Formats: sequence, C-alpha cells, structure tokens
Amino acid sequence: MRKMFKRKKEKKTAENPAPIVPAAPIDSCPVGIGNAHHIGARETQQDSFGISDISNKDLRGRKGVFGIVADGMGGMADGGEVSALVTRTMLQYFNETESSGQPELDLLNMLFAANDNVNRFMEGREQGGSTVVSVILKGDSLYWVAVGDSRICLSRSGSLIQINREHTYAAELDEKAAMGEISWEEAAGHPSRGALTSYLGMGALDQIDRSERPVRLLAGDCILLMSDGVFGVLSDDEILEAIRAEPNQRASAMQDKILAKQNPHQDNFTAVILEYKGVQ
Repeated sequence: MRKMFKRKKEKKTAENPAPIVPAAPIDSCPVGIGNAHHIGARETQQDSFGISDISNKDLRGRKGVFGIVADGMGGMADGGEVSALVTRTMLQYFNETESSGQPELDLLNMLFAANDNVNRFMEGREQGGSTVVSVILKGDSLYWVAVGDSRICLSRSGSLIQINREHTYAAELDEKAAMGEISWEEAAGHPSRGALTSYLGMGALDQIDRSERPVRLLAGDCILLMSDGVFGVLSDDEILEAIRAEPNQRASAMQDKILAKQNPHQDNFTAVILEYKGVQ
C-alpha cells in the first residue's frame, strides 16, 4: 500500500475566527471574489488561502486571476505553517515568475516549487503536509491543479459539479469492490477510507489531478475552492443556496450555514469563491 496519512482530531477552542473577506469591487474586472475562513472548533487554524490582486490590470492581463486553498495536517503548529508555506510559495510564483504562456504548466511549476519547500520544511519533523487546490482564470478559461482531498467545484445553472478527483484511499477501496476483490460493505466501512494517498510533503507526489485542457466558462459561473471543513458539513444543495445569495453575501451565507449546525467537532473551514462575469 502506498504511503497514506490519516488526519488527527483536535480539541475544541473558543478562539476568535478570522473575518470574512467580502467580495471585491469588480467594476472593471470580469472576475468577482469572496472568501470565508474560520477556525471552527479547533485549537489552531491549519487552512490557508490566497487570491491574486485583481486590481492589478497588468497582472490580470498577462496571467489572469489566481486562487488557492491549502489544508495542512500533522502536528497542530506544523499543519498551519505548512499550508501557509504552500499558499505563499504558489502565490509568490504567480506574482513574480514570468509566465510560460501556458497556465496549466505554470500551475504545475508552482505546485512542484511548493512541494519542494514543504519537503525541506518537513525534514526531521513528524509526518505531515498539506492538500492544495488552485486555479487560474484567464479570459473565459479555467485551469486547475489539485493534490489531496480538498475540492474545486463549478456552480452553473443551479448545479454543483466537482471538477477534481480526491486522493483518498476510498477510490482504491471502491475499485477493489467493483472488481469483486472485497465487498462493498468492506469498502464503505474501512477505517482508512478517508486516508490521503497524495499530499504535499510526502516526498515525490504520488498523484496529481489537473486540467490538461481548460474549462470554458460562461457568464455567471462560480468556481469554489473548498477545504473539507466546508463540503464535509454542507450538502450540495446548501452550498448552492449560499451561492444564490447576493455576490457580496455568498461567503458569509456559507459560513452562517456551517456555524448554524453547531458541530462541536467542526473542522477549520475555508472557501474561495470566484465568479466569472463574462468578458468586459
């Protein structure tokens, strides 16, 4: 079996959450942004996120708009440091490195740079690492890369479509069940079903999911980057209901729905929402 990582539970805390970043003014930008970022009931915040400067017209024109969510794991302090390192590395690469002209390759280069930094950080430390989902919106094209179990979803015409595949042992268990090697009951009840099979910090990345061709966007499409503290708590219908709110209220509507469940074991949760408004 390949190297896997099982997440550890943390204790409840009363620490104050980080504020929601409201949707940015987008008078001259075809992409609107919003974000929810909350510690949940954990002792530390191990999620991290980043969004490129949409007010920088030159950067937008040359490279598009970049968004990222990373979910750290391992020791409580290390998890937060690792996810922040992933976000910082990839955002800095986007901002400062000359583009290859192919966003899908730029995302891979960012990912490998982040993984190298995390592997160096993890030397001599306990097992840990980070998931990552990141996207570039350029024109009407969406490019993406993902490692781990965070999600990229497309909200279009009242439907929510998951774009990336999650790197968990569940996929392998379900494949074994389909081939008759184990029963569906064994697959569904396996204690390691949720274990990560690929994540930054494991050495060489075992699995990478990415766009080989861009997804063509339509005006009104929303791209959601979410840690498991969001989609593990809210149903697709609840997420879509939040998306139907006014653009500057979507992130707060999503956060309110999660907190209203009053889950005493609520994980950190982060969502980045990017709305494609169409060419302007």
